[in-house]
Amino acid sequence: NVHGTTSDFTGTLKNTTSKLTDASTPADIMSLVKVITNETEKMIEHNKVLEGRLTHSSEIMGDLKKDMERIRREAVTDGLTGLANRKAFDDQIGRSCREAKRSKDIFSLIIIDIDHFKAFNDKFGHQIGDQVLRLVALTLVDEVKGQDMAARYGGEEFCIILPSTTKDDAKHVAENLRRAVERKEVINRSTGDNLGQITISLGVAEYLLEDTPEELIRRADRALYKSKDDGRNRITVASVPTEIPAEKPVM
Repeated sequence: NVHGTTSDFTGTLKNTTSKLTDASTPADIMSLVKVITNETEKMIEHNKVLEGRLTHSSEIMGDLKKDMERIRREAVTDGLTGLANRKAFDDQIGRSCREAKRSKDIFSLIIIDIDHFKAFNDKFGHQIGDQVLRLVALTLVDEVKGQDMAARYGGEEFCIILPSTTKDDAKHVAENLRRAVERKEVINRSTGDNLGQITISLGVAEYLLEDTPEELIRRADRALYKSKDDGRNRITVASVPTEIPAEKPVM
C-alpha cells in the first residue's frame, strides 16, 4: 500500500524530528539518526519495488497495446491475401462517399473479377486457387500506391478505391493492372508445372454527387459484367446515367 507506507514514513520522520529537539546526549542523537536512516533505507527499498512493478506494468500495457493493434488489423484484413477485407472496404467506401459529397471532390472505384476462376479452381484444386488469389492480390499491391485502397470484396472479386481520381485516370490504372496480371503465369509450387496465365475483367465507375455507396458499387459491377459479356480480359467504364426527359403534355 503506497499511501500507507508513505504515511508511516512521514509519521516516523515527524516523531523522530520532535525527539531530536529534546535529545540531550550524542548517544540519543545517534540513536535517532539511526532510526531515520533505517526508515529511509526501507523507503528507498520500497520505492525500488514500486519501480519494478511500474516497469512490469508498463511492459504489460505495451504488450496489450500491441495485441489490440494486431486484433484491430486482423479485423479489417483478409486472412488469405493480406488485403483489406470486405468490412474495411464497406467502411472506406462509405467514408469516401461522405467526404466527396462534402468537398465536391471526385474519386473512382474499380471492381475486378478473375476470369474463369471457378473452372481453374475445380481443375487444379483449392490450393492452386488460393495461390491465384494471392498472386492477383500481390499484383494489386505492386500497382496501387499512395492513398488508394485495394480490398478483397469476396470470392475472386477485388475492389480498388482511388481518391481524387477521374474515370479516365482510373481506366489507366485498371489497364496497368490488367496487363500486369496477364503477364504472370501460375506455377504449381509442388511440381514446378506451368499452369498457364490468368486474366482479369474490370469495371470502372466515377463517383457522382447523387451516388450512395451501393449505387456506385452497382454501376461499377454492371461495367464489370459488361467486360465479361464482351469476352473478358478487358475494361469497361460505367456510363453516366442520363435523365429521361419528361414527356410533353398532350395538347
